[in-house]
Amino acid sequence: MDNKDYLDIMQCCGYLDVNAIYFNLRFKYNLDIKKSLQEFINVLWQFSIQNIIVVKFIDPHYNLPEDASLEEKLNYVYNSFPSEFNPKTPETDIDGLWWEFHCPIAIGWWHEVEDIFWID
Repeated sequence: MDNKDYLDIMQCCGYLDVNAIYFNLRFKYNLDIKKSLQEFINVLWQFSIQNIIVVKFIDPHYNLPEDASLEEKLNYVYNSFPSEFNPKTPETDIDGLWWEFHCPIAIGWWHEVEDIFWID
């Protein structure tokens, strides 16, 4: 993906829930599930290092230290994705219920006034 794609995702998904980024990648760019998940992590990386978003862990089993690097945090997110995909069970329904019940993160979007707007 290039800067134009990231800008497009920002314009489309800005201030929306974290799953909006995934669904935009999956269906607008017509990517398969695995490629969508890889690009999702790339977008979180780019938006985080550019101070566009803040990643907040909401998973009660999250056990990385407070000072964990962004790479460690995003690896945790990537490893939380199901290895098999099945729309009939919430644990593996990556195109549906997984985001509501199993996604370990929420994102906060930075406002221009240097405040964070959280989407939980």
